[in-house]
Amino acid sequence: MVTTIKRNSPFTLSYQLRQILEDKISSGKYKPGDLFPTEREIAEQFGVSRITVREAIGHLVYQGILRREQGRGTFVSQPKVYEKVNKLISYTQDMLNRGLKPSSKVLEIKLERPTWEIMNSLRLSESDRVIKLARLRLADEEPMTIQTAYLPENLCHEIYEKQLDWTSQSLNLALRDLGFEVVAAVQRISSDVADSVEAELLQIPAGSPLLVGEQVSYLADNRPIEALKSAYRGDRYDIVVNLTREMGKRG
Repeated sequence: MVTTIKRNSPFTLSYQLRQILEDKISSGKYKPGDLFPTEREIAEQFGVSRITVREAIGHLVYQGILRREQGRGTFVSQPKVYEKVNKLISYTQDMLNRGLKPSSKVLEIKLERPTWEIMNSLRLSESDRVIKLARLRLADEEPMTIQTAYLPENLCHEIYEKQLDWTSQSLNLALRDLGFEVVAAVQRISSDVADSVEAELLQIPAGSPLLVGEQVSYLADNRPIEALKSAYRGDRYDIVVNLTREMGKRG
C-alpha cells in the first residue's frame, strides 16, 4: 500500500492522495462511521495544499466512500450494496444473502386506474385496475430504496383482499403462493436526484443522486405480472453487470 506522495510521479498530487486515502479506508484504518481527518490535518501530514486535499476528498465523496455532514465534518460511509442485474432475486432474499435484516414500511396500498405507462407495461385496458403497493425498504433499519409495485387486479386480486403484513411479507413469495412464478424480467436503470419527499424517506439531503430501476416481471407464458419502480440511494447502491461475448461474434 502506497503511503507517501511522489513529487516526480506522472500522476497529479490530488490523484495520489486520493489513492492513499482510499487505501487507508479499504484496509480498515478508518471504519464506516468514523470521523475522517480534517483538510488541514491531511494537508500537514502529506505536505500538500488544502486545495489538493479538497479535490481528493471531493472525489471520494462523489464516489460515496466519504460523506460530508454540515457542521460535523467528514465521515466514512457504509460500504455500498451491489445489485447484480443478471440475476433475478427479490429484495428480501438479496438482503438476507448479504447478512442484512430486511424490513419494510408500507407507504401506500390501494386499487387505482393505471397510467398509460403501467397499462402498456402490463398489457391492460383502460377499464382495468391495478394494485399499487408502495414500500420503503430497509436493511438493518437503514432506508435503502423506495419500491412501488403495480399488479394487475384481474390476476392478483387476492394480494389486495388478503390484507397481508407487507412490513415483512415478500411480494414474490405471495405471488408464488397464488401459483404465479416469476421467471424473467426486463429492467431499465437510469439516474435521478431525490426530491424532498424521497429525501425525507431515504434520510438523505434533497438533490442527492438516485439510481432508478424500472422493471417488468413475466410469467412462464410471457404474461407480465408486475411493474416495479425502485428508487435506490446512490450512496448505498452500485449496479454490477456481468458481460459475456457470444462465441464466434466479432466487432
